[in-house]
Amino acid sequence: MRKIQITFERTGELATAVLEEENAPLTCNAMWQALEQPIVTKGIHAGWAGRMVSVEVPQANRVFDPTSVPKENLTVYPIPGDICFGYFPPGYGVGITEEYWDLALVYGRETRFEFSFGPAPMTVWATVDEGLDDLAAGCLRTRTEGLQAIRVSRLG
Repeated sequence: MRKIQITFERTGELATAVLEEENAPLTCNAMWQALEQPIVTKGIHAGWAGRMVSVEVPQANRVFDPTSVPKENLTVYPIPGDICFGYFPPGYGVGITEEYWDLALVYGRETRFEFSFGPAPMTVWATVDEGLDDLAAGCLRTRTEGLQAIRVSRLG
C-alpha cells in the first residue's frame, strides 16, 4: 500500500493519504512518478470550489503526459480527505491561457469542482487516512492568511 504525506511547511501540520490504486491505478502511477522528488510549492484556497486548496504541480514534477492518463474515479463532489488531480489545457475555461496541473486537497464539506462555466470533474487518487484535522487547519489558514507553503511527498 503506497502512501503520501502532506505537510504545511511553516506550521508543521501533516496528514497522510493512501493511494486509491484499485479505483485510479494509472493516475496513482503517474502521480507516484511525479512525486519522485517532493512537490514543494504554495497552496491557494479555492475561489469557486469551497473547502479545497489548490496546489499547482510545479514544472519539475510534470514528468508524465497528462493527456495519456485516462479519466478514473472522477468526481465533481469530493468529500473531506479526498486528494484529487485534474489537468486543464489552455482554453479549458475563461482565463485559462496556460495548462494547469491541479492537485486538490479537499478538507471540508460543501465542496464542488466547478469553473465559471460549470462542472470540472477531477480524479480522486488518494484518501487521507491520518491527520484530516491537521490538513483542515492548514488549508483553512490559506483562506484566512493567504498562500501557504505545502510539501507533498512519498511516504516510505
